[in-house]
Amino acid sequence: MTTHPSSALLKLSVILFLFLLFVSNPAFLRAKPTVDKNPIIFVHGYGGSGSSFATLQSYLIDQGWNKDDLYTVNFTDHFGSNVRNAAELSYHIEMVKKRTGKSKIDLIAHSMGGLSVRYYLEHMNTHDSIDHVITLGSPHHGIPGDRFKGTDGGNEMAPTSTFLAQLNKNDETPDGSNRDHIIRYTSIYSKGDKVVPYLSSPLKGANNIQVSKPSHVGILSDSLVMSYVAEALR
Repeated sequence: MTTHPSSALLKLSVILFLFLLFVSNPAFLRAKPTVDKNPIIFVHGYGGSGSSFATLQSYLIDQGWNKDDLYTVNFTDHFGSNVRNAAELSYHIEMVKKRTGKSKIDLIAHSMGGLSVRYYLEHMNTHDSIDHVITLGSPHHGIPGDRFKGTDGGNEMAPTSTFLAQLNKNDETPDGSNRDHIIRYTSIYSKGDKVVPYLSSPLKGANNIQVSKPSHVGILSDSLVMSYVAEALR
């Protein structure tokens, strides 16, 4: 008479086989778990573009972020007014929410992009769509001199501009209307930035992080800065 293994023993054998298959597969060993986080929209600065964030995006993907949850904005006028940029950003935010099915978005902005984000938060964040805001080398209190004057965006970055006076008049880091889920802010800036004075970047109510070496553009790919960004988003 032929005997058969019990069903429990058979199940154990299958589990053991699958375990040995997975652990012996190099691709499986290299794979990193994805991070269940909000989608991210990257907001470029004066004269920049979405491609400016390529290194930072690659870093976040390597840290476990889903590449399909990383989005960039390319404003119609890369030197234009932050008011118009904020309106375009508002449209992108709603589109990303619909595409991903997520109710909250994280924003990472470089340079003047931080001003566009802040204007959006102050005037257009009607659906409490934002969880975390990170600005990198943003001129929250202006850039002295005439270097950027002559364009709408450049004029708004002047320390004495009406735009900045209104933006900084009240709460620099508004919480949003949902008291159970307030917006978190991180401002990262560098003493090595020769474009935006580092003293212009701290925000009242934000987690302000100063680094020493990166340039204005280099802050986007600096390893220490990128680690701070990932930590802030977790």
